[in-house]
Amino acid sequence: MADKRNLNIIVLAAGLGTRMKSRTPKVLHKICEKPILWWVLRTLSSLRMSKTVVVLGHRIEEVRDEILNWKEEIGASFFSRNVFKIARQKKQLGSGSALKSASALIPKKGYSIVISGDVPLIKTDTLRKLLNEHKRTFSSATVLSASVESPFGYGRIVRSINGEFIKIVEEKDASPDERKIIEVNSGIYCFSNDVLWNALKEIKPLNKKNEYYLTDVVGIFKKNGERVSAVSFAGPDEILGINDRYDLSKVEKILRLKINGALAKNGVTFIDPENAYIGPDVKIGNDTAIYPNVFIKGSTIIGSDCVIGSGCYISNSRIGENVKIRCSYIYESKIESGVKIGPFAHLRPGTVVKRNARIGNFTEIKKSYIGEETKVSHLAYIGDAHLEKNINIGAGAITCNFDGKMKRETFIGKDSFVGSNVNLIAPVKIGRKVLIGAGSTITKDVADGMLAVERGRQVNKARRK
Repeated sequence: MADKRNLNIIVLAAGLGTRMKSRTPKVLHKICEKPILWWVLRTLSSLRMSKTVVVLGHRIEEVRDEILNWKEEIGASFFSRNVFKIARQKKQLGSGSALKSASALIPKKGYSIVISGDVPLIKTDTLRKLLNEHKRTFSSATVLSASVESPFGYGRIVRSINGEFIKIVEEKDASPDERKIIEVNSGIYCFSNDVLWNALKEIKPLNKKNEYYLTDVVGIFKKNGERVSAVSFAGPDEILGINDRYDLSKVEKILRLKINGALAKNGVTFIDPENAYIGPDVKIGNDTAIYPNVFIKGSTIIGSDCVIGSGCYISNSRIGENVKIRCSYIYESKIESGVKIGPFAHLRPGTVVKRNARIGNFTEIKKSYIGEETKVSHLAYIGDAHLEKNINIGAGAITCNFDGKMKRETFIGKDSFVGSNVNLIAPVKIGRKVLIGAGSTITKDVADGMLAVERGRQVNKARRK
């Protein structure tokens, strides 16, 4: 394992990201619910290091504030004052300039891994191998490379007949033969600090963009007789950088399949894993089946032996065991075991559904407690209500919980039956074993065991021609 005292990480995340065509900084665009930079920092947090410096520039305050919100998820120790630093690149003048911005915060001895903030698929183990190989070969610079099927756009790694690193040649400068090379530069490097900072002073903006390129540092090392290596430890997916929205979607698909693959290995069944959208913080029990076109997000926990049918959207909710959900939306709710929901139900924040209850089609529940074995089978609205055990709510019944100024509560006792198209005008309390006739508008409390009916007298008259 790498020596913590010697390793530093520099994350270059100051770019404008113009090809994203967005007001949002590129590194804050989300993949599988988390910002691009979050994935990079989470990977780095597993390394043993003395310092991590993130170089920011474009909308620095916005990015910095977002990063500091990740302490709980990534780990407070990673963000300790002695370990984690933010550097400012005042002008976006290329990757070499960005690295210069971090120089005052990094020790003059030891090693530094330099990585872009837009490569969310890189693995911790790959970075460990990069550092270990750099130390083993006593190199001044080690370039992490990968072999890819379509190298267009990447800098090529040019080697000698003996396989020794010669140079990095960019696409626009490559000869026809060099363009056939499939080993490419990942843009991730390991440097020995004692020679890095002197080499940085030598780079010059001798290019059309008038920028300072980090790749020029590698050329300076070679010119000065320093040892430079290139190691092909990375897989082709790991080095995928994100430049535009299409790149974002490609990486999202790869990450999504990794998440689903890990769940499948733990006993979750996916009918079509490419079309199930599961967040990185979601937990799902074994023998649960996930159908296509399902979105499960946030900190949702789902128990064993559940069926989550097509068209479901579940966010920040807790689902018990043996729950069946069909084509329904559920937010910030708690569903106990044996419950059946849907199709086309909508459970809003604050809803609790107890064991073996039934929430049927076109039913909406908001901030309510639904007791055991209670059935709200179809076309009902239950808001700000407490329903005890074994209650039946008829089709079209609603709790009228808003009086124009305040939300009011409705209570219904166990073993009661609410007929179809009943309006319960809150605040109102319905006792136990109560029967409420269909079509009634209930404005007063009903005691236990009573029949409540409120409707106009029916009159039948002969029709006139």
